[in-house]
Amino acid sequence: MRSSRNRRTTTSTRGFTLIELVVAMVVTALMALAIFMTFTAQNQLYRRQYDIGRTQQNLRLAMEIITKDVAMIGHGAGVTGEFYGQLGNSGPAVGGQPTWLVTEDLWTVIPANNIVGDQRDGIYINYMDPDRDVWGFVDQSEAGGGVGSDYRCGTDALHFTPSTAAAALTYQDPADPRFSRIVCASHSANTGLGVSYIWTVTGFSGNVVNVAPNSGITDYDNYCVPGRGLPEELTCAPLVRVRYYIDRDGDSSGIGTDTLPYLMLSFDDVLDDGNDIPIAAGIEDLQIGYCNHFDSCSGSWLSGWQDTAWDFGNLSRVRVRIGARSERQDEFGLPATSPVMLDTTYDPGTTQDAYHRRVAHQIVTLRNARAANQVQNGY
Repeated sequence: MRSSRNRRTTTSTRGFTLIELVVAMVVTALMALAIFMTFTAQNQLYRRQYDIGRTQQNLRLAMEIITKDVAMIGHGAGVTGEFYGQLGNSGPAVGGQPTWLVTEDLWTVIPANNIVGDQRDGIYINYMDPDRDVWGFVDQSEAGGGVGSDYRCGTDALHFTPSTAAAALTYQDPADPRFSRIVCASHSANTGLGVSYIWTVTGFSGNVVNVAPNSGITDYDNYCVPGRGLPEELTCAPLVRVRYYIDRDGDSSGIGTDTLPYLMLSFDDVLDDGNDIPIAAGIEDLQIGYCNHFDSCSGSWLSGWQDTAWDFGNLSRVRVRIGARSERQDEFGLPATSPVMLDTTYDPGTTQDAYHRRVAHQIVTLRNARAANQVQNGY
């Protein structure tokens, strides 16, 4: 009996054999590998979807901001789309590049190749601030006390009516480029059509906005001459000056690099000067197309759409095309997409890389240009 109990005890405490341990370890390792591979695949999918979502979000943001400003082209300008005065008879040039103008003083797009590179466009937009809270109304008969037209042409002070005197406070810091110039428009000027003027602001006092006289500026003198003068009543507001471009040169003036380009916003004439605002990351291409009132402008880039602008009164629509890529390459470096060609003059090549890309197109109707065209053609 004793011998039997000892045998049973020895058998029950023997443990696992080496083969059993090896099999258990292999099974455990396979299960761990399967779990790891599943986790890795899910994590990779999550990161890829996150990157694509961020790309689409950046693209929507860029498109929404640009098209809102594009829709305002010509707001507050005269029927010809021009602002006469301090902007002079020519627009700015960047790095020696030519400036394309819709009209003499209303800037829309420049090929700033030294900044954006590879035929990517930039767009310059000017319009009168649509915020009625900063509008001031000038009545020269109240302000000037019956002074002659010569004084009104060479005026250095714009007197806001008492009811809009608070709007003069808008210009208390003329050094701020957002409030350094004032636009004053009249719907019925001495030419019989709407006209707008721009002055450089020098300060304010009470309900008076002090300005630098425009005398001697050719385009201004052509519309404000002795015996004709400024309109008796003007609606005045700050000049909104926005410039969009892509920064990808990697210099110290901006945050954009070739690895991570940015869509930038400038409020002055000098792009990439260190004072510009990043709008959206991953925007690698911007193309602007213009359509004449008398062209059909089909989907093809060379069918009606052009990359330069006509006279303001003939403009009908603007097409904005934006290419965006993910802010980082695919986690495993796998080929994602090929660079997209948005313009026939820009060929980025066809080699796939590890960035995910999206493209957006939107056509904006220029309601101010359409209205100008109707006025000019008498209907």
